Amino acid sequence: MPHDVLGNEVSTTSAATLSAIDDFVEGFLGYERRAAKVLAAADADPESVLANVYAGFSWMFLETRAPAARPRSVWRARRRQAPAMPVNGC
Repeated sequence: MPHDVLGNEVSTTSAATLSAIDDFVEGFLGYERRAAKVLAAADADPESVLANVYAGFSWMFLETRAPAARPRSVWRARRRQAPAMPVNGC
């Protein structure tokens, strides 16, 4: 299973999505614009729970009501949530 930049296992099989996830994590922690790359990755890989959760976080942090992308990211993350949950509940 692939790992993100912090060594956490991620379920994506897309190298582009993993790169955007890493950009979000490092960019978010470093207050860098590259964190926004996860928005496009969530659109390109709608099955990636993590990319869609991070995209949802991004819209939440923007505190805007208008974008249609925000609900789409949340819906996609919720739809794929069950398969992404750890078996042992951790």
